[in-house]
Amino acid sequence: MVQLKYDCDLEKAAKAHADTCSFAYSSAASSASTSENIATIPKTSTVVNRVDATSEAIKSWWKNVRTETVNIGMLVTFKQKHVGYPIESFIKMAWAKSTKFGCGAKLCSNNNFFVVCQYTPKGAIVNQVVYQTGGPCAACPAASSCVSPLCVYA
Repeated sequence: MVQLKYDCDLEKAAKAHADTCSFAYSSAASSASTSENIATIPKTSTVVNRVDATSEAIKSWWKNVRTETVNIGMLVTFKQKHVGYPIESFIKMAWAKSTKFGCGAKLCSNNNFFVVCQYTPKGAIVNQVVYQTGGPCAACPAASSCVSPLCVYA
């Protein structure tokens, strides 16, 4: 699996959408090139800024693989039955063909942070494999190197 790289252009797009406080997917989410996760995170004594809120959102999306009842199965294939379920947020993050991501967050008037993260190339494509099972760095692409447990481009 290739290590995701942070992308400032994706951050800019995610932040622009977070600034709307609309809690809806942006037009980028329906494009052929970008996946998107969104979340509202309440401002609390432990979540006081955008960094805290983004961290909480990412943790909530990632934990869906352990708590979701619509299991992706041992073949790790994204299926139509997963669309619209929380597991889809995990799948967008874990999609092996995605190589870049960027996030933005905004504290909205309702005292909730609206967090948006975008990933490219687009993932969560129905009937495609989320990632290949196997050992760390078992199939690193050409021009990448193994920095266990991930394949990394220089």
